Amino acid sequence: MALKYAATAVTCFLISFLLCTILRYCALEWSVTSIIIVFITGPMVLVSFLLGVIYLFISTRLVSKYHTLLSALACFMLRYYSLHLGRKAIGDLRRSCLNPRSVQEDRIRFIMKKNQNTDYGTKFNLKDINSLKDLQSKHPLTQYDHYKQFVQRVAKGEKNVMTVEPVTRLVVTSGTTGEGKQIPQDVFQLSHYYGVTSLIQSEGFPDVQPMQKEFRIHCNSKIRRSEGGIIVSSAGAVNETMKNWLIAYSTPPDGFLIEDIQVAFYIHFLFALRERELGSTFAIFTSIMVDGFKYLDQHWPEMVEDITNGTINAKVTLPAAVREELTKAMGEGDPERAQEVRQECEKGQQGIMRRLWPYMRSVTAIDNIRMRETLMQTIAEGLQVYSMMYGCSEAVVGTNLNPFKKGDEEYVLNITEAVFEFISEQDVYEDKPKTYFVDEIEVGKNYEVVISQLWGFYRYRFGDVIQVTGFYQSCPKVKFLYRTATLLNLFGEKVNQVVIAESLAAALENWPEVTMKHYCVAESTMVSAVQPSTDDKSRGAHYIFFLELEANEKSQSVQNVDTDKLGQQIDENIYQRHEFFRTFRDTKQISSSDVYLVKPGAFEKLKSFVLATSTTSVLQFKMPLKLRTKEMTKLMLDNLL
Repeated sequence: MALKYAATAVTCFLISFLLCTILRYCALEWSVTSIIIVFITGPMVLVSFLLGVIYLFISTRLVSKYHTLLSALACFMLRYYSLHLGRKAIGDLRRSCLNPRSVQEDRIRFIMKKNQNTDYGTKFNLKDINSLKDLQSKHPLTQYDHYKQFVQRVAKGEKNVMTVEPVTRLVVTSGTTGEGKQIPQDVFQLSHYYGVTSLIQSEGFPDVQPMQKEFRIHCNSKIRRSEGGIIVSSAGAVNETMKNWLIAYSTPPDGFLIEDIQVAFYIHFLFALRERELGSTFAIFTSIMVDGFKYLDQHWPEMVEDITNGTINAKVTLPAAVREELTKAMGEGDPERAQEVRQECEKGQQGIMRRLWPYMRSVTAIDNIRMRETLMQTIAEGLQVYSMMYGCSEAVVGTNLNPFKKGDEEYVLNITEAVFEFISEQDVYEDKPKTYFVDEIEVGKNYEVVISQLWGFYRYRFGDVIQVTGFYQSCPKVKFLYRTATLLNLFGEKVNQVVIAESLAAALENWPEVTMKHYCVAESTMVSAVQPSTDDKSRGAHYIFFLELEANEKSQSVQNVDTDKLGQQIDENIYQRHEFFRTFRDTKQISSSDVYLVKPGAFEKLKSFVLATSTTSVLQFKMPLKLRTKEMTKLMLDNLL
């Protein structure tokens, strides 16, 4: 492998030497012809010499065996350019953390100056906002409906509506209860974020070399064009133009266009398995990783056969053109590697990632199902699992500068990109709540995040609640807690999902024979609206828990769980943890909780329903923790044990 690149380097140096010889002879006789030759040959000398240096450097690195000379060069240039961008971005962030309030003042002035002459800026007098205090006093707190008419104009192709920046795509939020919101962005923002993640990986995992490929688990979402020709898609979607930049991954670019999750799993795992030199893994969420490795456990024999023969299983449904490209990329087969994969897969999934890919060091994924520590003890044993960023469709909220931290991950606020305000947790339902700036929030307290950003959203409430965990220099570090839409709120008690999850876990410790796979909760008012027969007038309103449990032993049954007793235990734990819930229980306004056990696969049906009836994609999907529509509630009621 190294010999190929070393030989190419020598060839480049020889070409450079020969061109230098031509230049020397031309210098002896200055004529029009010789001058033309000098102008043409001079740059060629420089280019060939630089190529020689690059290929010589590549020959000293661990390089993917499936790189060609051209793809290796392109990967080198992409990786090191990304590292340059990341070094600048992270450097700016670290310097900014010394005085975050001053940086935020500068940022709001920059945004307002940029966008003051847009249609939105003119209507809302952005020219009069020159400080954070001006922003707070002169612009209202907003939600998406405030911007909807402006976004519709952007979608029609109008310019200078919300931002002076070029809008090249409308990012669709997950929208698990219906139509997602559309957020204007520029697709080239991705290069900035890729640079940041590349640098964090380079600093934290120096053993991972730039010429190693990365295993990316991806399923594409549907892409369409707006009336004005702008791309409309989820944040992670890959279009035809973008796919040509995906040279650093084990899967060929055409594999990233697949929209069926089962087919996507097969293709991404197939191409990852054939290459033992992979250095890292990337997935949007840990849930995608978990599902992916379950799929591998069921389908590795077919993949081994394909690696042996250089084929793609005929049962895998692919467009003809995509199948042709991917089959070509499989080459002639690799029986030796196929045998290695077979041996490791036969051993089971404990530590399987490090066994399949001995040079792998890290796994990047947002931990949406609180499985990070479990993954590092099971399939990713020996690897570091971490999330580089905390963000949403509207903005990147924070950057994880310490991927090795144990427990909950912390993110340094991205103060160089967005302007932040914070609403105290107890005030989130107020009509005009007081907001605080980055230098006014306190460690240990919970806040709803409010952002102002360059793409035309100001003092925007997108629904995330965070906890301040500490400071990086003078800049707050935060962790995500929950979304305001998932609060349980019958009488103003506002019980959040952190309390619910902790209470469930504590209650289920009394039932060691079962494990909880999924849960969601509904307010009894929603359930009685779907099934009036369940409305017991003698009881107060209450919470109803839908649990999918799994017996730890085949001889046991989840139906042995006393749901009345479990409901009481959950209630007691919420009572201990939440003051306002305690008040309403003491006054009997809130009655004791009910527990309904659901059939195996009920939550998979819920997932399928959400994907079919909303704009969320497979990669964006998060299992609903609160049932907020009659349709979802009915589905769960129809799947009770």
